[in-house]
Amino acid sequence: MWLELLALLVAAVVVYGFNIRARWRLRHIPGPRPQWLFGNLFDLGKVGLHESLPRYARQYGPVCKALFGRHPIIIVTDPDLVKQVCIKQFMSFHDRQFNMVMMGGTNTEANCTMRYGMLPAKGKYWAGLRASCEPVFHSKQLARYAPLMNVAADKLAARLRRAAAAPSQDVGAQSKGNDGTAAERSAPEIKDPQCEGSLDVRHQSDAGAAQSGVDPSEAQSIKFDRSQGSQQMDGSQPGGKREGRMGSVNLASNLATMTLEVIGTSAFGVDFDTDKEDSRIVKEARFVMEPPKNRNNVNRLGSLLAPDLGLLWFKLSSWMGAESVRGSFSARGYLLGTSQVLLRNARARLAAGPGKATPAEPLPQLKSDSLVGRVFGDPDLDIYNKAKADAQRDYGSADAGDISLLHHLMRAHNKETGEPFTEHQIMAQGNTFLLAGYETTSTALSFAILCLIQNPPALEKLLTEVDAFDWKDGKGIGFEDLSSFPYTRAVIDETMRVYPPVSPLVGLQREVTCDTDLGGFSLRRGDKLWINVMGIHRDPRFWPDPEAFKPERFLEGHAEAEGQHPYAYLPFGVGPRKCIGYKFALEEAVITLAQLHRHFTFQLDDSKHPGGAQSLELATGITLSVKGGLWVRPVPRK
Repeated sequence: MWLELLALLVAAVVVYGFNIRARWRLRHIPGPRPQWLFGNLFDLGKVGLHESLPRYARQYGPVCKALFGRHPIIIVTDPDLVKQVCIKQFMSFHDRQFNMVMMGGTNTEANCTMRYGMLPAKGKYWAGLRASCEPVFHSKQLARYAPLMNVAADKLAARLRRAAAAPSQDVGAQSKGNDGTAAERSAPEIKDPQCEGSLDVRHQSDAGAAQSGVDPSEAQSIKFDRSQGSQQMDGSQPGGKREGRMGSVNLASNLATMTLEVIGTSAFGVDFDTDKEDSRIVKEARFVMEPPKNRNNVNRLGSLLAPDLGLLWFKLSSWMGAESVRGSFSARGYLLGTSQVLLRNARARLAAGPGKATPAEPLPQLKSDSLVGRVFGDPDLDIYNKAKADAQRDYGSADAGDISLLHHLMRAHNKETGEPFTEHQIMAQGNTFLLAGYETTSTALSFAILCLIQNPPALEKLLTEVDAFDWKDGKGIGFEDLSSFPYTRAVIDETMRVYPPVSPLVGLQREVTCDTDLGGFSLRRGDKLWINVMGIHRDPRFWPDPEAFKPERFLEGHAEAEGQHPYAYLPFGVGPRKCIGYKFALEEAVITLAQLHRHFTFQLDDSKHPGGAQSLELATGITLSVKGGLWVRPVPRK
C-alpha cells in the first residue's frame, strides 16, 4: 500500500515537473531540450535573455519555444510575424500576463500597480485607460514638459562638473538610510557600492590605473581637437598640456536620478529633491529596479517552478526575513503613498477652492486580508504602513500640479466604461509611469554615451550639431527645437537598436486570448509569447552589418532608412500597445544627450573597466544594463 502511494507521488512529481501536458501540446514548435522542473532556466540565466533568445532563433527558427521553469514561452523573431501579433491579429494577442503573487502580496492596494496599471491592464479597462491617458502625451503637453527636462539636465551637468573638478571627493553620495540614518528601513540596508549614491564619485590616479593593469599612458588615447576648445579624451587640453585624472561617476545611476526628477515634475507635479543625499524616493525606486544582490530567492524561484503554490513561497520568504520581500513593501508603501497623498491633497484643494487651507488627513492604514494576519499581526503590512506615513510626512503639504498625470486622471473618466477612475487606479498609473520612466530612458542614454565613446566619428558629428544650436542667453531646447537635432535623435535610435532597453519579460510579452495560428503553428488561448527584439534588431536580413553602430541608418534620405522594414525596429513595441510615453521618452533623451555634450565629452573609466568597452558584461532584468554600472569620466568642454 505504502509502496504504491510512494510510486504515485513520484509519478505525480515527475509529471508536474516536466509539465507534460503543455509540452505535448506544443511539441510541434521546436526549441531547446528542457530540464525537469527548471526547464531552460539554467541556459537562459547563464548568458542572459539578450544572448540566449537570438541564439534560439538562429538554431530553431523564427518561431520556437523555451521553458521558463515549467512555463512554455513561444519566442517570435520575425518582423512579419510581429505585424501579425501586434497589428493584424491584435485581438488574439491583446493582453499581457503577470504572476500576481510573485509580484508580492494579495492586498488590493499594495498590489494595485499589477492589478490596474497600464502594463498589465486587459480588455475594455485597458482600452479606456489608454484613451484617457493619451492627452497627457499630446504635443501641447510635451511642449510644457521641455523646460522641466532642461532644468533636470542642467542639474545633472552641474553634478558632473563637480565630479570632474573635485575627483577626490564623494560628492552627493547617498550612503545614509532613508531618513539619514541606517535604521530607517526595517529591512537591512543595501550595501552595494555600484548603486549607492546619487553621484558615485571616485578618484583614479595614474598609480591606480597601473594597479588595475592599464598603462596610464595608453588609456583612452583617442583625441578630439575641436575648434570649440574642448578637452581631449586623454584628459589633455587641445594644446597638448596634460591635466590631472578626472573624477569617475556611475553614469547609469546619475542618469536614473535625473529621469526620476523629470518624472516627479511631470507625472506628479512636485520636486522630488533627487539632488538631496538622503532622497527617500530615489532609494525606494532604485530598490524596486535594482534589488539587492544578496536577496532571498525563495519567492522568485518558487513562483517560477511551482506557481500554484505562489502564496506559500511569498509568505515563506517573508517569514525568513527576505530583504527582497520586506524591502519591496517599504518601497511600494512609500511610492504608492506618495501618489495617494498628492492625489488626495489635489482633490482637497479643488473642493476647498483657491486660497483656502486644506489640512491633510492621515492616509488609511492597510489591514491584513488573512485571518492569521488579523489575529497575530502582519509585519510586512507594518512596514508598508510606516512607509505610507513617511510619504505623507514628506509630501503632506504638496499636491499634484495642474499639468501632471495624476491631476489629469483625477478629472478623467474611462472612455470605455464612462466611469471615473478610482483612487487605486490613479495611484497605479502614477507608480507605473514612475518605474517605467525611471530606468528605461536612463538606460538608453547610458548606452548612447557608451556608443559615442566607442565611435569617435559619430561623436564628432553630434558635437558639430550641438555646437550649431543657439545656446545664447541660457536658452534650453524647446519642443519646437527638437527638429534641430536630427543626428542626436539618430544616435538615440541606433543605440536602442543595438541595445534595446526593455526586456521581453515586461513590455514585449503577450498572452494568446483566443485559439489562432501564427507562422504555421497552432496556438491556444492562454499560451505565452515573447517578441525577441534583440534578435530582430541584430538580424543581418533587416540590418546590414548589424553589429556596427551607424546612426545614419535613421537619417531621412539614407538608403537604409528608406528601405527599413517597418516592424524590424521595436524599442517601444508597435501597434495599439506601443509604449504610450514613447514621445515623452524620446524628447527627454534628445534634450539630455544634447545638453550633456554641450558641456562634456566622456571617457570610459579604464580602472573600472580594464578591458575596455569590449569587456563590458550585460545583464537582462526589467531592462538591459551593464553589470556593475557604466563608469565614465566627464571631461569638461570649454
